[in-house]
Amino acid sequence: MNNLGVIESHKEEDIEQLRTKMVDAASTYGMEHPLVLYYSRQIDRKHTALLKK
Repeated sequence: MNNLGVIESHKEEDIEQLRTKMVDAASTYGMEHPLVLYYSRQIDRKHTALLKK
C-alpha cells in the first residue's frame, strides 16, 4: 500500500470512530442533541475531504 492508501485508510478509520461516537451519543441523548449534530458535521467534513482527493 502506498502512502496515499495509508492516509485514506487512516481517514476512513477516523470517520468510523466518529460514527461510533455519534451513534452512542444518539442512543444516550437523542438524535437532536448538539453532540450528535457535532459528530455528524465532523463526519461530513472528513468524508468530503476524502472525496476531494
